[in-house]
Amino acid sequence: MSANNGSMVTTMTSSLYETQKRLRHRQSRTTEKSYADLVAHNTDAVSFSKAG
Repeated sequence: MSANNGSMVTTMTSSLYETQKRLRHRQSRTTEKSYADLVAHNTDAVSFSKAG
């Protein structure tokens, strides 16, 4: 389930940083290894507003 969520967040935001935060990866490299290829192919991005 985590892989599906990560793929969805990465595809929607085009942001590995946002994916890392949402999946709670401590190391950015963990996120990069799994989702970097999705950012390179994504041309449609959606922005999420920051919850305060």
